[in-house]
Amino acid sequence: MPNPPHEMLHGIFREDLHLFTRILRFAEIPFPDPEQILISTTDATEARKVLERRMDTVLEAQMETGKILIVIEAQNKPHVDRKLRNWAYYPAYLHELHACPVVVIVVCRSAVTAAWAREPYHIGLPDYPTLVSTPFVFGPDNLLRLTNVDQVTEDPYAAALSTLAYAHDPGIRGILEVLAAGLTKLEDPDLGKNIYEIVERGLQDTPAVEDWRKAMPYPTGTLLPRSKWARENVAKGITGSVLRVLDRRGVELTPAAREHIAACTDTDLANTWLDEALTATVQAELTGLDEL
Repeated sequence: MPNPPHEMLHGIFREDLHLFTRILRFAEIPFPDPEQILISTTDATEARKVLERRMDTVLEAQMETGKILIVIEAQNKPHVDRKLRNWAYYPAYLHELHACPVVVIVVCRSAVTAAWAREPYHIGLPDYPTLVSTPFVFGPDNLLRLTNVDQVTEDPYAAALSTLAYAHDPGIRGILEVLAAGLTKLEDPDLGKNIYEIVERGLQDTPAVEDWRKAMPYPTGTLLPRSKWARENVAKGITGSVLRVLDRRGVELTPAAREHIAACTDTDLANTWLDEALTATVQAELTGLDEL
């Protein structure tokens, strides 16, 4: 079940679409400058199967040579074999669907989880694997540790991601103090409030959340309801219900329509679909989907 700490760990990459390129380069993994980056559908369900699969965040980077899909997964605990299977399934599924390169990035909040996630996952015979899955894994052992305000002002979203990754670190209070001091120096106060919301929600399941509220005491009423995370996450929950209702009622959707619904970030449209899904018998009865 998705929860705010999990959602923030990958949702931050939807707030700053170029963040993943900077994280890869920080780890000395070369990645060319994309011409454009779009948020893509996270639905990896095959229509002919009952099992629903959803990736955390998917970005589509348009390059000179074509597109690259970037799957970003958040993982808070190790030894979840289903996740290893998913991280092998996702790139294979997307590569088959789009015929393009696929990169999987996993973000963790503990070095133990990161070490587990880095272990190659083999499919096939022990000595002759057919497929080997090796995602790029980031955690407190290889993300920048905040030590000064300049790190925050130079790259606020990278600073926020680093803070979430160090959520269980014994020195998290000092990290939060650096982040808070840096946010007060940002020229755009709305950006500071948005970062505050991301970190506050991302730390909800840790004792550090109280340290954060003391270090950066924004009143609740000042949080930005217009943040991209808030809008997209609400819409994501609604569209998930839309697809579930349609599937349960046996309403067939084309792959294009299913992808269009899953990628929607408009809560009004998503709510319209949810109302229509209760009575619709064919795809054409859903707003805007008759030609997909």
